[in-house]
Amino acid sequence: MVAVFLVLLARNWRDHGNTSILPCHDTDVLTPFEAVALSTGGKKLVLRQSGIHEKEFFLELYSAETTFDECQHASTEPLDALWVDRSLGRPKSIIVQDGKLTVVYDSRAPGSETPLTRIPVLVTGR
Repeated sequence: MVAVFLVLLARNWRDHGNTSILPCHDTDVLTPFEAVALSTGGKKLVLRQSGIHEKEFFLELYSAETTFDECQHASTEPLDALWVDRSLGRPKSIIVQDGKLTVVYDSRAPGSETPLTRIPVLVTGR
């Protein structure tokens, strides 16, 4: 009985335009940086928050045309990606230089909870 229900559910899902019968299992939250300098350079910077209890943060640099689906998957590969290592201190700025990401940390202020999307972004090069 359960198998019949699952088959009918999968057919219904497929018949309504869904190409996958599996729902999204990602709990990632994406927050774009609204920096004019990045958008005019043909790039977009995104903060990816991953995890429920133990949150990890990643900076991802994409071409400006990149879109994200309902499961937070990008339509293109990132140009660069970087894990934000809070054990090195409080992130105080992000540098985007020639398509590469760097985080500058303030080691004197570990554990500070300044939102990453509020720290300055310096864009140099292309």
